[in-house]
Amino acid sequence: MAVVSAAGPVSNVLLAMIVHSITMLLTAYDVHLPPWIASPLESAVSVNIGLAAFNFIPLPPLDGYALALGVLPQRAAMAFATIERYGPAILMLLIFAPSMIRIDLLSYVLKPILAAVAAVVYLGSTLIAHLLIL
Repeated sequence: MAVVSAAGPVSNVLLAMIVHSITMLLTAYDVHLPPWIASPLESAVSVNIGLAAFNFIPLPPLDGYALALGVLPQRAAMAFATIERYGPAILMLLIFAPSMIRIDLLSYVLKPILAAVAAVVYLGSTLIAHLLIL
């Protein structure tokens, strides 16, 4: 279950790494892309990092919930599974909190996940680009 749930966010991470590696390789070989090509590539990296981070949030119906259930010990997973019926409501609260209570709860949840995903993407793509340059 955890492997299947991880497939979506991991594919976003891999796509971001591939696109960023390509842009790094082009820069290393002094290939200057026109802005109408460079800008969508940069956006593709950012969007895929954001999608992966959002999907890693451990709330149902997101992939992070099933991933958490798959990696937690059985007893902890059973306790965590009790929030399943409340997951969509919690997720909506996180999304709409800024307009209701003037606190951006989603950013508090998302920032550490986003930082981790971005670190993996940028470190991974740097490694890939350096290996291909050699």
